[in-house]
Amino acid sequence: MDSLALATIFSGYAFFASAISVNKLVLFSLPAFFFVGIRMLFSGITLLFFHVPNSKNIQKSNLRTDMANLLLIAALTTFIPSCLKAFGMQQLNSSHATLFGSLDPFVTAIYAYFLWGERINIRQFLGMCIAFLGIVFLITITNPTTPSFFTPRWLSIPEIATIVSMIISRYGWIRAQRILKNERYKPTELNGILMTISGIYALSFSLLTENWHRIIWPTNPAFYGVLAYAIFVGNIIGYSVYGALLKKYPITLLSLCGLSVPLFVHLFGPLIVGEPLSPYFLVALALVAAGTWIFITNKAKTPQAEINA
Repeated sequence: MDSLALATIFSGYAFFASAISVNKLVLFSLPAFFFVGIRMLFSGITLLFFHVPNSKNIQKSNLRTDMANLLLIAALTTFIPSCLKAFGMQQLNSSHATLFGSLDPFVTAIYAYFLWGERINIRQFLGMCIAFLGIVFLITITNPTTPSFFTPRWLSIPEIATIVSMIISRYGWIRAQRILKNERYKPTELNGILMTISGIYALSFSLLTENWHRIIWPTNPAFYGVLAYAIFVGNIIGYSVYGALLKKYPITLLSLCGLSVPLFVHLFGPLIVGEPLSPYFLVALALVAAGTWIFITNKAKTPQAEINA
């Protein structure tokens, strides 16, 4: 894998990370499920607006055939995980919440084993552990009041919600990758469909659980700039880049590179939410870079089952 490919992957995750901090700002003003609904629905409609007129894939016949699968994938990728993450983000600080997403490579390895019979060798496992250690080190050192994974205690409900979000999301994207690999839809087309469905899901759920009459839209113009950033950068650009990556690279590699998200969140903290930047960031960055290098320089071939997933 060349440096350009890695730069593309990490750039995609940088978009996601910047949106995480921005989402935290929006959630100070809007209910979690309502925010997920308007963010997803607007993003999905925007993507479909540019694709539907000229698309050969988004046709009634294809949608009729795939609708049951698309409804399920939308629930697993952009509805349930987004709602759970929004709930967790309201209760936890952003760096703490993203730490739990660092379990993604291990969860992906478990899925790969049971779905495709893929085994992670010692070198790959070592790379994941080193990268994960960098994230635990950064969060534990910079926030001493936040217990690490090595501290025995009961997990809080927001923490459990964040973990479950990651587990569900990973399985959903595995199913989405199968559609993309089969050239059924382009990445942006699939994202447009999934986000539109998820937006309808989330707004319907919000209507049942959140009091819309008590929602007070801020009058500060800066709020709408932040909201626009969350929609266009976090959803439209971020998800589109990720969809394109799913079509081209193994999902185990993408989940490992996703360990960079907490690092980006910590880096964006001073710029977006005024959080201090810790000098330990560079140590964590070095550990994640080393772990990723060990993983991607593995000589074993990628199982054909994953390529054809």
